[in-house]
Amino acid sequence: MEITCKRQYEQIKFYIDGQLHLHLKLIDLIGFQSWIHGEKEYFIEYYYPGTKITTVYGEKEKWSKVLCLLDNNITVIG
Repeated sequence: MEITCKRQYEQIKFYIDGQLHLHLKLIDLIGFQSWIHGEKEYFIEYYYPGTKITTVYGEKEKWSKVLCLLDNNITVIG
């Protein structure tokens, strides 16, 4: 399993084995949080004005890799 991302301007796309998994607009992103629920539920929740997007993973490896890519590829302004 390969998880990658591409960032262009103020958007980021995540791919799992070459297939688009998630496309986020960064300009309006307020923030995100992650947590583990039980033994096989790994969450990342992205916050935008008036809405949120939640991704759930059944494998800790996928969740961890997406978090690592987020950490290395988004810019915090302020």
